[in-house]
Amino acid sequence: MQNWKRTMWILWFGVLLCSSSYTMSVPFLPLFLFDLGVEKDSVHLWAGIVHSAAFLVGAVMAPLWGMLADKYGKRKMVIRAGLSLVVIYALIAFVQTPWQLVVVRMMHGLVGGFVPASMSIVASIAPKENSAGASA
Repeated sequence: MQNWKRTMWILWFGVLLCSSSYTMSVPFLPLFLFDLGVEKDSVHLWAGIVHSAAFLVGAVMAPLWGMLADKYGKRKMVIRAGLSLVVIYALIAFVQTPWQLVVVRMMHGLVGGFVPASMSIVASIAPKENSAGASA
């Protein structure tokens, strides 16, 4: 197998795990919030706050991570983001209040960037004749 294909499949698997580890848990977020003591009338508000916290912080941090990827290399940023996400996902298991969950999700947005950095690597290493299928 060509080297770029091996890299593509490794990153594909990482993106699959990264995406599924959070998106599969989103439907259960209200139940998790109930376990954390959120009242029934405010669970929708809390779910919105928790879910959007990472995206809000991530939108602010994305230009910084992009600049650092250009300066130090995309590979280092993928490794940094991947290892950071392992820690963040593990921390979610230990939260005891809704506010702690919001903070951990904000940390997720702070250190994220695994998926776009992975896509960028695959797009830059795939041969031109394979670039459409490799980065899609």
